[in-house]
Amino acid sequence: MIRIQSYAQSLMIVILFIGCGSGSTVTSTNSGTGGSGSGSSITSGVLPLGPVTQFNTNRTSFAFNTTTGSMSVQSTGVPFHPTGPFTINPVQSQNFNQSFPLRGGLNEPNLNPSSTPLGPIGIAINGVVFFNPSAGNGIPAGGLAPPPPGYNYNAGNEAANFGEDYAGGHAQQTGQYHYHAPTFYSAWLRPSSESQQISYLNGSLTHTNGHSKIVGYAFDGYPIYGPYGYAQPMNASSGVARMVSGYVVKSTSRSGAAALPPYNNVALYPMGIFIQDYEYTSTALGRTLDAYNGRYGVTPDYPNGTYAYFQTIDAQGKQAFPYTIGIQYYGQPASLPGLEYCPFGECRCAPTLREKRKLSDAWGRPRNETPVDIPSSLSMRFQH
Repeated sequence: MIRIQSYAQSLMIVILFIGCGSGSTVTSTNSGTGGSGSGSSITSGVLPLGPVTQFNTNRTSFAFNTTTGSMSVQSTGVPFHPTGPFTINPVQSQNFNQSFPLRGGLNEPNLNPSSTPLGPIGIAINGVVFFNPSAGNGIPAGGLAPPPPGYNYNAGNEAANFGEDYAGGHAQQTGQYHYHAPTFYSAWLRPSSESQQISYLNGSLTHTNGHSKIVGYAFDGYPIYGPYGYAQPMNASSGVARMVSGYVVKSTSRSGAAALPPYNNVALYPMGIFIQDYEYTSTALGRTLDAYNGRYGVTPDYPNGTYAYFQTIDAQGKQAFPYTIGIQYYGQPASLPGLEYCPFGECRCAPTLREKRKLSDAWGRPRNETPVDIPSSLSMRFQH
């Protein structure tokens, strides 16, 4: 059973942003291909099936190099779907230019697993970065108290409002738009949005057999899929099932200051609002994924098998912790200098009441309404 400690107490990658003036372009560059700590050399993975340019658009390009065992991504970080509106932290174009290991098609665990850092942990195929779910020392909107010692708000939990738009994204202080959870599917299916701009998607977030398509890559080089995989990991004829995380809300009460007022008010601070409210257990009901939120198996893009992460949703189609990657990477992540998180270890993304109303009006529904309804029919999942 894995218990989640405060991210302030965990080993983290130090990440900085270069340039944060209003209206500026933020630069993030790295020419390295891998991190250290696993004690082994990097073996090159393979390319996913399909044209090598299938993820590329006029905003994002992916380049795969099997000689060096690396993949490079350049991106503006601005999605095709609408964002905001944000008046607190307007979205700014980024100059993302990073290289990290190419591990698709491989199954190389890191012998000394690295904790996912506060901030970017991977990149979506539209060039928007994925952040881990911790808000660090940040405080949500709505008058909630700062997190108690040893606890961090869960930015992917609906009870903690950090000003996400209908796609579930927001920008932090320097304007980097990012996702914390798999709440962007409906946005990607909007007219002229990702499903139509990225040729790999070809109008759908699933393959014809119902298996989710790749939505991004983690910075340890493994692909990230949507929430559906084969029912049997090594059998492409076994049908498709929703992938289920082994992370569950703890059955025990919080401890220390977190057990005292105001945090013992479950109406305002329900279990799950803090990262430390969860633990991983291999006996979780229906679990299909490991502690890293992935598994090894065959996929339509890697028919010979690959380790892959899966984004997780619950039976009602809402995001389910840990959303994309567990508290640690499965593989050794690259060291990516120049990446940015919220300065001072907190995510100042919470909106005012006026901005919350603007967000609701702009998208036609409240922020906390389920962003995508997933029909039970496999043939309809993530389709127009």
